Amino acid sequence: MGPRFRDRAIAFTLVELLVVCAILTTLLAVLLPVFPRVRAMGWRAACIANLRQVGIALQLYREDYGELPPLLSSIVPTYLTASPLLICPADPYAGQFAGNARVEGNTYLPSGVSYCYVPRWRVAQELGWWDPFPHFGPGKWGDLTPVVECPWHWARRFRPHQDHNDPGSRGWQLVLMMAGSVRKIRVEDPIETFTPDRYR
Repeated sequence: MGPRFRDRAIAFTLVELLVVCAILTTLLAVLLPVFPRVRAMGWRAACIANLRQVGIALQLYREDYGELPPLLSSIVPTYLTASPLLICPADPYAGQFAGNARVEGNTYLPSGVSYCYVPRWRVAQELGWWDPFPHFGPGKWGDLTPVVECPWHWARRFRPHQDHNDPGSRGWQLVLMMAGSVRKIRVEDPIETFTPDRYR
C-alpha cells in the first residue's frame, strides 16, 4: 500500500463527520442547561457554609457581651477572621454596593457584606422579631429567630429602599437562625405570616 492509499483509508467521509457533529450537538443540547444549575447548587452550598460560620461568630459575640453586635461587620476580625465569609458567592456585586441599615455593603467594611442583618431591619422590628437598635433583645422565637438572611439566590439587583419582596417574586432565600441552623424560606410568602415552625 502506498502512502496515498493509506491517507485515504484513515480519512473521515463527509457523512461520518456529519454524524459526529450531530452527536456532539445533541450532547451539548442535553448538558448545557445542567451547568448553570450545578453552579447555582455549588454557590448555595458555599453560602450555607458561610452562614454557619457567621452564626458561630454571632453566638461567640453574644456569649461575651450578652447581646448581638450593632452591625454584622462588627464580628470581623475578632470573631470572624476571614471577612470573605460575609460575601455570598451568588452576589453579583461581591458585597461592593452602598448599603443601608440592614444590608451594609461596603459602608463599614471595605471587603463588603452581602448578607442582610435581620435585627437592623425596620420591618423585623415592627413585627416584634427583634427589639429596636441598639439592644435587639433575645428575639421573638429565641434561638429560632432569623438573624441573617441571604437574598442573592433569587434576587439579582440591590434595591436600597426595598423592605418587602417584589410582587410576583418566586424562589428561595437562605436564612440563618440564632441557634446556627440555616433554612430555606419561600420569598413569595408574606413576611407577616412567617413562623419558624413552618421551616423545621
